[in-house]
Amino acid sequence: MKSITVEVSEWPGVSVGSHRYGGEEFTVSGREIGHVHGKQQADIPFPKRLRDVLLAENKTSKHHIYPESSWVTHYFDTEADIDETIELLLISYIYHVRAQQHREDVDPAIAGVDVETELTRLNPSEALRAAFDGRALV
Repeated sequence: MKSITVEVSEWPGVSVGSHRYGGEEFTVSGREIGHVHGKQQADIPFPKRLRDVLLAENKTSKHHIYPESSWVTHYFDTEADIDETIELLLISYIYHVRAQQHREDVDPAIAGVDVETELTRLNPSEALRAAFDGRALV
């Protein structure tokens, strides 16, 4: 969990705090991008269309308590699992930053984040890119 917290806390505009059910919560301008519990589990919110693609691509699992919600649960035991967790948190971060950059009162800490570059760096599948952009694949 520590390596996840160290990585995510370095992203522009991210705040780390205690989560109400234990663990650490990551927020951007007051919006939660995910949280980690103990040493093995992360819960991450996505729009349903993104969640559905991530599930279809076997990148994560439905939320462990609320499987029909747009949240996912990702378990991490190995270094590869931790890297996958960080990638999922980054997808959530990019989505939330992009949404907030359209606001007049955008937090200066995230105003300069190049969302397109960050998303391209992840090399998303065509389906994930389409879901991220809010369009359906034909």
